[in-house]
Amino acid sequence: MDIKAILKPAIILCIICAIITAALSVTNAVTKDKIAQLEYEAEQATARQIIDADELTSLKHTVDGKEYTYYKAQSSGETEGYVFKTSAKGYNGEVTVMTGIDTEGKIILVKVLSAADETPGLGQNITKESFTNAFTGLTGTVGVTDDGSADNTIDAVTGATYSSKAVTNSVNLAVKIFNEIKEG
Repeated sequence: MDIKAILKPAIILCIICAIITAALSVTNAVTKDKIAQLEYEAEQATARQIIDADELTSLKHTVDGKEYTYYKAQSSGETEGYVFKTSAKGYNGEVTVMTGIDTEGKIILVKVLSAADETPGLGQNITKESFTNAFTGLTGTVGVTDDGSADNTIDAVTGATYSSKAVTNSVNLAVKIFNEIKEG
């Protein structure tokens, strides 16, 4: 067996891998700021759908060692409310949610930003307005039930209890952050 016949393709393969890795690194370095800017603009647009205000100020708040982004919404110098970006574990992955809360602590609107890992046709139904609108007008900690019979609860999406609870947990985290901000 000729050692050159084995080494030559292996070295060529290593060189190709190194070139591809370098190209991917350069591409990442060139595009990461643009991607971050586009994500920020998309977040701002979603926050404005939740609370239409003259000014949205991006702020951070830490809960249990984890930092969360939220927006203070103001018009004519008056605070209209807050929009919180939170997430919780769903059935197959993280579910990211934006929750708008007015200055009195009432939920204005909830939007699910990402639920791509949830089961298609079941868990992904948490993105529908028929589910998220159930949060509108509630205050304090929100629960989820199969029949919505208890106070301050919403109906879980049929067949998607874990996904429904992920949204509820995200909303409740937003309520917790709101309460800490109002107190402090």
